[in-house]
Amino acid sequence: TLSSGSSPSWILPPPPQDIVGRELDMYKIISNLSQRRLIKIKGGRGVGKLALAAAVANYVSLRRRSLHIDEIIWLPLVASGGRNDVISASFRDLFAVFLEDEGLALHMSHDRKYKEVSGRIFEYLRETKALIVIEAREFLVQNEKEKLSIFLNQLYRGTVHTRVLLVCQEGMDVKVRQVQSEVVLDTMAFGHTAMLFGRLCPHVSERRDPTIGTPTQLVHAIVPKDKVEVKLHHKGEALSKRKSACLRLLEVVTPPKSTMLPRL
Repeated sequence: TLSSGSSPSWILPPPPQDIVGRELDMYKIISNLSQRRLIKIKGGRGVGKLALAAAVANYVSLRRRSLHIDEIIWLPLVASGGRNDVISASFRDLFAVFLEDEGLALHMSHDRKYKEVSGRIFEYLRETKALIVIEAREFLVQNEKEKLSIFLNQLYRGTVHTRVLLVCQEGMDVKVRQVQSEVVLDTMAFGHTAMLFGRLCPHVSERRDPTIGTPTQLVHAIVPKDKVEVKLHHKGEALSKRKSACLRLLEVVTPPKSTMLPRL
């Protein structure tokens, strides 16, 4: 019988240096962990889905007793070879099985290798209060999405307490027969973008203007009061003269490469 009680330290990506503009999203995810077994973080490229998931995972890891979480498993990170315990080896084997057989989705329930590997995982997780964070971009190919969907449906049937935080790109649909909650991220507002930049790069504003010594002062200097909630950039939109001027003030890279700034 496999035991989860002696598992080594979790492998998690480092949390973001700061959470600005995503506090409500983070609260919604954490509050839903006690009510839903599946939570999806969705949004376009670069809006901060993985950063938010990393922040949630690290928050939970520090409060696992109060949140009733025994273990956090980040996929595919846990399958990368950093841990040598049973559950990590089992997930490595699962990814190998997925890659070996492109048509596996058509006969997963009868595949001997898959049944043996998934059986080990379900046995380990059966009574464990685990949170599994999955980067769904690893399953972008249609066949891989179907494999992930089948695995997750079987996971929910084979375990009691396992919860999944699924990080999906916009338009990617992983079908799971489970009551779920969704958090959809959009680009950040102008005020939050300036605040975040000021916190991460304080030396920039201090060097340009001695009166701008804090992130809040930076926001007041470059963001009009009626534009705090405005999106600095939308997909496909050209940069205006004012936006270009703001980016030059912040001494970011040249405008053609700066369109990702508000998507920090």
